[in-house]
Amino acid sequence: MNSLYSKFAITTLGIMALSFLISFLLSNAYYQHFLKDENDAKNVEVSESIKAYIESDPNIDVSAYLESIADVGYQIIVVNDNYEMTHYGSDFREDNLPISAVDQVLAGETFHGIMEFPSETFVTGFFSNESINTIGVPVYDYAIFVRPDVSMLFHELQLLFAWLLGIMVVLSVILVLVGTKILVQPITQLQIATQRLASGDYDTSNVNTERRDEIGQLSRNFVVMTKNIENQQSMQKAFISNISHDIQSPLANIKGYSELLKSEDKSSEHAAHLNVINQEVSRISTLTDQLLVLTKLDYEDDFMTISDIDVKAQLETLIESFTWRIEEKGLMITYDLEDSVVKGDSALLNMVWDNLLSNAIKYNVDGGNIDVTLENVDEAVLVTVKDTGIGIPQDQLDTIFDRFYRADESRSPGIKGSGLGLAIVKQIVDLHDGSVEVSSSDSGTEFRVRLEK
Repeated sequence: MNSLYSKFAITTLGIMALSFLISFLLSNAYYQHFLKDENDAKNVEVSESIKAYIESDPNIDVSAYLESIADVGYQIIVVNDNYEMTHYGSDFREDNLPISAVDQVLAGETFHGIMEFPSETFVTGFFSNESINTIGVPVYDYAIFVRPDVSMLFHELQLLFAWLLGIMVVLSVILVLVGTKILVQPITQLQIATQRLASGDYDTSNVNTERRDEIGQLSRNFVVMTKNIENQQSMQKAFISNISHDIQSPLANIKGYSELLKSEDKSSEHAAHLNVINQEVSRISTLTDQLLVLTKLDYEDDFMTISDIDVKAQLETLIESFTWRIEEKGLMITYDLEDSVVKGDSALLNMVWDNLLSNAIKYNVDGGNIDVTLENVDEAVLVTVKDTGIGIPQDQLDTIFDRFYRADESRSPGIKGSGLGLAIVKQIVDLHDGSVEVSSSDSGTEFRVRLEK
């Protein structure tokens, strides 16, 4: 019973069945405690009237009179002192009148068979067509046992079923209200949670996620969505804080060195200060460019220009452009590039290779090596960039693609970065339905980018 439809259907059927059962039991209790005695008294009155009429006229044709009574809807048994029985009206379904009842009536007492009938359900008790379910009165030296035919019981039948229907309606309304409240409660909880979410409260502790129906699935999705929104808000706050710090630091340096330039006359110090200013301006420029890229990746749709890209040509061009930086640091670069073409955005993928090669140079040791390979693997292209640099601690490998991740400064003194490069790499590769993996040790780091052709 996992779907809301099945729950509603089963709940409705259950309410109907329970309402009928309770109504049936209450109606039976009503018959046993009220209607049964009333019915007995009513039939005693009829029997006494028959007795009085017979005894009032010694010349009456008793048989003809009883036939006339039977014709208007009664069943009658006459028993003489020899226990011989004569029936008037329709036959009883079961002729089980005990001898003790006959003896009781012949002794001058009234037999209350209706009132003393075993307490069964009213369907068998009230309408039971048995000779024991009669009223017996003495008339002269014989006993007369009377009960109304079933056709005479329409009024009582209407009364009983009116009770049954009324109780069913009342119980159904009550149970439907209770059942509806139970079904609607998780929706109400969701409504409260959405109101709190709209006001900035991310608490979902009151949301029931244990249900196995559509509402439960909706609740679980809502909790996941709320946590994602909360995480995004936290990341946004951290992003603003970090970017403010990263922009303020180079600006402060530029301002400080600018002040020194006003008072400095020595050309060597002048050049050094100008070099620092140039570096800080480059940092701000790089940071701004990366922020613009991230903004585009985060918030713009359909900005990619898809075309066939010669990955080998891209890598060769980049490696050539980095030659002066590689030589400046005394690095050795080797590369093995197969002819490979993928579909994607040329500018974005070029940014991926640029970031990976820049990091391989930046975080490498003087005189180290860089190895770049491009190979075709099945229906994909695999680009590997491996260096012999400072490496990344194993406990940080899961976070290097987070925004503003920076290598431990104690491992890379003097190396400054924005912490956005690898985040951009990951997001661009994801947009191309690819994957990027990293492995690292103290002897270097290896990045592997896989793109489908």
